[in-house]
Amino acid sequence: RRGALTIAVSTEGECPAFASVLREELGAQFGEEYAEVVRILGALRRQWIAQGWGGERIRQAIQDLYRSGIVDAVRNKDRLPDLD
Repeated sequence: RRGALTIAVSTEGECPAFASVLREELGAQFGEEYAEVVRILGALRRQWIAQGWGGERIRQAIQDLYRSGIVDAVRNKDRLPDLD
């Protein structure tokens, strides 16, 4: 769990030890910066909805932000560009 982001792993009882290993790996991969990224993207989403953006446009904008390195920017405490 990173803020509002929850990633779950289950083996439905087949191999709890393997699920535990995967949870540790995911926990290392998805650091605390993801909580801030979710907060930022959620605020942007609400803003875009208020501006009348459609779902596909919002999805594309979020995908573009993610692929352009928003996680690294938050992790490094870089100044984010204007996101309007």
